[in-house]
This record gives sequence, C-alpha cells and structure tokens, in this order.
Amino acid sequence: MTHINVLLSVKVKKSMEPQQKKPVGDEVQRAISVYKTMKSIDKAAAFKKVIYKIGKGKAKRRRMVFLYSCAAALVLSLMTGSVWLYIIHYQNSSTIEIPRITGNIVLQLPNGAELVLDENQSETNISDIDVLIAQNMKEREAEYASADSPPDALPAPEYSTLIVYRGNRYNMILKDGTHVWLNAESNLRFPNYFVGGERRVYLQGEAYFAVTQNAEQPFIVETDEQIATVLGTELNIFAYSGASGVYTTLVSGSVSLASKSSDATVVLKPGEQALLKPGSEDYLLSKVNATELASWRTNKFVFDGNTLEEAFMKMARWYDFAYHFEDVYVAGLELMGSIPIYDNIDTVLQFIKDLGMVQIERKGTIITISNQSTTKKII
Repeated sequence: MTHINVLLSVKVKKSMEPQQKKPVGDEVQRAISVYKTMKSIDKAAAFKKVIYKIGKGKAKRRRMVFLYSCAAALVLSLMTGSVWLYIIHYQNSSTIEIPRITGNIVLQLPNGAELVLDENQSETNISDIDVLIAQNMKEREAEYASADSPPDALPAPEYSTLIVYRGNRYNMILKDGTHVWLNAESNLRFPNYFVGGERRVYLQGEAYFAVTQNAEQPFIVETDEQIATVLGTELNIFAYSGASGVYTTLVSGSVSLASKSSDATVVLKPGEQALLKPGSEDYLLSKVNATELASWRTNKFVFDGNTLEEAFMKMARWYDFAYHFEDVYVAGLELMGSIPIYDNIDTVLQFIKDLGMVQIERKGTIITISNQSTTKKII
C-alpha cells in the first residue's frame, strides 16, 4: 500500500468528563507479562522496535505495533522509577469484513427512463445526454407544432436527475460548461439546456460547483432550505437531509445566500463558510480552509469541526454498518483533519482509535463507540 500522510486530530471540549475507573482486565495482565519478558531484553534495542507509522500495514501488523508501544512504555518506566501502562486497542471480535460500498450512478431521463452510468468514466458531459433524450424531445416538438407554435419556438427545457448512491461520487459538465462534482448519496436535478434569465439547478446532498461566468444569466443552486445565487465562482454546498444544517463554503468569487424559511441573507467572501441551521433566523459565518474542505473530491473523508457522530454519518455513506454511541459526550467530540477512504472500514476505524480518546469495538457489522478510559497507573 502506498504511504499516505494522514492529518487527524480531536478537539477536546473544556467540559470533558473525568475518566471513570474500571477494574484492571486481561489487557493489563498481558502487558505485565510483556514487562517480565523484557527484563531479559536489552532495553535500548527493544525501544528501537517501537515504530508507529500511520496508514501502513494490515490489522495483524497494527496489533503488533500496539504491543511494541506497551513494551516501550514499560521500558521508559524503568528509567523513571514508576510504571504507567498505556493500553490502546481497537477490538474486532468478528472475522466479517466491512468493505467499501460501490453504489450505482443513475441518470433519470425526462421521460422517466433510467440509465446506469459507468462508474469508471471520470465525468459525463450534458451534451452526451442530448442523444439519450433525443426521442423524447422529438415527441415534445411534435406537441408544440400541433399547438400552432411558431416554427422557431423551442420546447420548454426538460429536466433530468443525476443520482449518486452510497459509496460513489461523480463529476459532470452542464450545458453551460459548469462543472459539478456530486458526493455519495446526493442527487442533482438540472435542465438539458438553460433559457431565460437564470440557470437553476436543484441539489440534495453535497456538491462542488465550478460555475461558468455569465453575468446576464446567474447560476442558482436551490436546496430544501436555501437559494444560492452566483455569477462565476467555485463553491461547495453540503445539504444532506437530517444534517445539522446547510453548509455553504466559498472557494473563489462571490455568492449570495437566501434562506427559504426566513428573511436571512448573506454574501460570502472566499474562505468563508455559512451555516444555516433548521429553523434559524440568520446565518452563522466562520473562516475556514475552503480548499481543504472541498478535497473530498480526491477520495477523502474531510472533517472540519465535525462531531464524531457526524463523522460516522459520513462513513455510513461509504460502508455498510450500524453504529452506537454509549454516551453523548463521546458522540460530541469534534474532529479536525482528513482520512483517505480505504477499501475496508477497519483501517479508518484504527485512525480514529489512534487519537486515544475513544474505544471502538466491532462485532460483525455493529460498531460501538465508548469513552477511552484504559490509561491506568498500576504501580
């Protein structure tokens, strides 16, 4: 596996609860056994074996790494005269793997027909879709002709919907040249061509837009909660159903946002993010690394203050599993950084576990997340 640098940290809230004491278990006994064995080993040589490389090795190798980590803690303890034992482990009591999902990419045509697109194709140009709906358009043209329309009259635009299911993402080019990247479990409704004084599309989920500039025909992205109006810009819109709100992040250019449920409006500058919470009367603005937030297009999970619960919601769009948090505090921990979307969920879970703040146990396809309270002073 190619080595990939992973940047991930946890933001601890000031209201952090004290860790509860638990009885010393089998892990401590195993670590003590390691300690006794190490009496006959050269300490300097043993310490050199402590290698911690994030992103390399499979589950078996990672367990070895943690074993060496425990040994190193004990070696250092001998030098200081006191023994602290750090046991950090990811429990996987099941041989069942949870591989990455590969969902379909479906194009719903104006006549109701559905076409499964090739997931290996990097992008689809809307001009190619014209061929698919040609027959449908001919039927509409005949209807207009029978209604005594002028010979040069164009039929009203027909709308298609691009649906990206869980475990996939897709890139398309609209008729005006605008590039759109759709994330997993998202869909975009768009016309086969733009007429009138605007270019309007409808989004559910998450998408990144690189909009072709046209001052006479603003580009409009409408979601269930807001309307975003742009002239020529690059922006990311996160508008999943059930999420904590709609996040609009501006990379370049300018965008005007308007809530559909209140009078709230805002104009964003590059590097700003607007959050519109359900039922809110106004937008919440913050400065962000807009480029990093949009890097999900390069096969990564990106977290920018997302809670651990929100992180698992993102993961559930790429892997087929169920999860449970044992307490609210753990679910509210905030993550910063990014993780590659690996072929197996165990690698992703290990990265989160490596932060040392939570304990993760997987039994089959059920994942339980609880507070990490396995740092024990035994002497």
